[in-house]
Amino acid sequence: MRSLLLGVLVVLCWPAVSETAWFEIVGAQSSAAARIDAEGGAHNVTLCDGDAANLTITVEGGSPPWKVAVMRDGQLYTRVIVEQPWQPWAVGTGTSKLRLPLPGRYSLSRVCDTGGCNGTVSDKVVVVSLARHPTARILPQNPVCMDDSASG
Repeated sequence: MRSLLLGVLVVLCWPAVSETAWFEIVGAQSSAAARIDAEGGAHNVTLCDGDAANLTITVEGGSPPWKVAVMRDGQLYTRVIVEQPWQPWAVGTGTSKLRLPLPGRYSLSRVCDTGGCNGTVSDKVVVVSLARHPTARILPQNPVCMDDSASG
């Protein structure tokens, strides 16, 4: 539960007395929701040798910091901590960038906030694959046989 504690100085005119009163403003909290996206919202990313896919994890709702489990091919790949600047007046959004050099099917399996692991994750899967290596073949256009001369 996110709350904001305010101190208010109350000045009473009769008799001349001042008191400080404290009020707590409590906001409704939603559970965290996380999603994974590739650049441009793509579902497929193709890498060349030495490249890496740039994916973004976005979390909304709940209470930061958030912990998100990232899966690769159905197995835990990494855990990411997503933070947000402190904003007492709003339930916010946090993002974290991932640079992934390995091919695979990436998804999220779990999101946790300070209230526990009761958040939801999108069912989106981002497929990262390696581009096929180019191949070259040399084919003769004018074969030269033994005892023949090549002319250009």
